[in-house]
Amino acid sequence: MRKLIAAMAASAMLVAAPAPAWAQMDGEDSARMDKFAGMMANLFETEPLTEEEQARLPLASSVVLKVMPDGTYARMMEESMTGMLEPLMSMMPATMPAGEMEAALGMHAGSLEGYSEEELAELSELLDPVYPQRGRAAMDFTMSRMTSAMKQMEPGMREGLARAYAKRFSRQELQDVAAFFATPSGARYATESMLVFADPEVMAGAMQAMPLILGEMGDLEQGAKQAMAQLPPPRTFADLAAQERARLAALLGIGEVELERRMSAGEFHKPALEMVP
Repeated sequence: MRKLIAAMAASAMLVAAPAPAWAQMDGEDSARMDKFAGMMANLFETEPLTEEEQARLPLASSVVLKVMPDGTYARMMEESMTGMLEPLMSMMPATMPAGEMEAALGMHAGSLEGYSEEELAELSELLDPVYPQRGRAAMDFTMSRMTSAMKQMEPGMREGLARAYAKRFSRQELQDVAAFFATPSGARYATESMLVFADPEVMAGAMQAMPLILGEMGDLEQGAKQAMAQLPPPRTFADLAAQERARLAALLGIGEVELERRMSAGEFHKPALEMVP
């Protein structure tokens, strides 16, 4: 759950950033995202419930409904994202970055390096008097969209959780949990058991590990390159047999001369880390 919240936070900051990349997606990019979303939807294969598990499913569903009543995910989104994004929003610049102002004024990069903070602030005020409000408006819009998305996810999550409970717990165990949830303390625990992950205390505790996480991720790209270095490099035109060259050219709808030109130029050899689904 914390991973999901962190991913949502990263997405929200991306949306709130000036001139976000997602706003510049063309039809081809959108089609690729749709294809990627379809792949993700079918990523996890599940085994059908056994007859015994199917018999436990109604009981499991009633237990899950206590843990995840309607609106739980929306509340988690609102509480966790607000607590996470507000501090981040306060760190965002109150004036346009120099690079954006240079682009707006048709100036070369670095042209405003000699300007004082006061002068840059005045330039920003002249060019975009409501610049600080733009990030806020983007965040508010993002929050509303994400809350809506979480509401749509909730029925499927509840169904999946019920099936998982039916698989993981026996009828007696489910009955014991249901009995506990029927008590005042159990009912309180059930409704708070998921929401507690959005509590500032939990979020603050999780953030304590951030330096360690960033340290682990610092050499991610280099480490991935080293791991891939153990594999043979992608094949070049010279590595292909005559039959393979002919087949590859046919698949691409080009001639072998054009195939050699493209492969020699590296058009078919983007590093794996740069590839986007």
